[in-house]
Amino acid sequence: MVDYTESALLNMAIHFIGNRSTGGELFIADKSPDTGDNELQEELKEYLGAPYKDVPAQQFTHLSDLELNPMYNYATRIFEEPKTFDLQCRNIASHLFNCSAHPGIKEGELLIGLLDNLLYNDEAVMGLAIIKSESKDTFFKTTRGGKGFAINADEGIPKNKIDKACLILNTHVENGLIVMVIDRTNSKDEAMFWRNTFLDVKPVADSYNKTEKFMTLTKNFIKDKLPEEFEVSKTDQIELLNKSVAFFKSNEEFEYKNFVREVIQEPGMMRSFGKYKEEFAQANPLALEDEFAISASAVKRQSRIFKSVLKLDKNFHVYIHGDSQLIEKGYDDEKRMNYYKIFFKEES
Repeated sequence: MVDYTESALLNMAIHFIGNRSTGGELFIADKSPDTGDNELQEELKEYLGAPYKDVPAQQFTHLSDLELNPMYNYATRIFEEPKTFDLQCRNIASHLFNCSAHPGIKEGELLIGLLDNLLYNDEAVMGLAIIKSESKDTFFKTTRGGKGFAINADEGIPKNKIDKACLILNTHVENGLIVMVIDRTNSKDEAMFWRNTFLDVKPVADSYNKTEKFMTLTKNFIKDKLPEEFEVSKTDQIELLNKSVAFFKSNEEFEYKNFVREVIQEPGMMRSFGKYKEEFAQANPLALEDEFAISASAVKRQSRIFKSVLKLDKNFHVYIHGDSQLIEKGYDDEKRMNYYKIFFKEES
């Protein structure tokens, strides 16, 4: 987690990145923007440094040599010589423009800020915040004059809506620095360019990422793979999802053998899960270990996507948090409809 509250904004640059494949322009500003008074500086610090709560750590990588990763080079040079900030920001803008080859990539302003005294794991570090703003919001500005007000509509960058961003921290330099990435793009092809082409990062092998990856693997197996090989009901799937989350919440250390024995249980499903785990590991850059420390913050975040909701047409949503044996499925021949029978001792 990053704490920006005691940080200082040392420098800032703004450039414009068009879409290269559709004839968009690259506009490189000649000078840095005036960041104004202390109030504006505080707003900019929050905009640049605040969005990274519970964002997993990444690190720069390269197929052959880390030194050949352009963003790793630009960032390390800024950290080593802050006076080269303007030059390296122009290099970053040009690099992003060259990466913007997919026709679906939107144009937008590129805001880069150099922050000092960010706290990361209780270590004070320098950080390079990079935000590409692709969305605009309309806002109204009122001006008081005489006995009334004037009102005008304008368009600007929404402070609380970040499209693409990253925060590069000057720590773990030899391993590729620490990079936190945000990308709200839904399209797979478009999203790949920010994380994979522009930044070229991979997950850090820490407890957060290990926990997140294994919980993602488990969810995908239960929701997608399990119904292909076994006869399982929706309630069975929900019960397995609930048991998975309960395992991660009640243990500080993960052990694969204990997990499959307590959660998966059925031998055939356990073998299928082991095979699926191997396939998942081959398709992901972060190695899946059989033992690791469980990250409570990763469990909290991942628990939100472990849906324990049984959706019945558009009429009912049944939330299942416990024993699936207390709900029975049947079919009514007269109404020609499915039904669920729910057993309980009392209602609240």
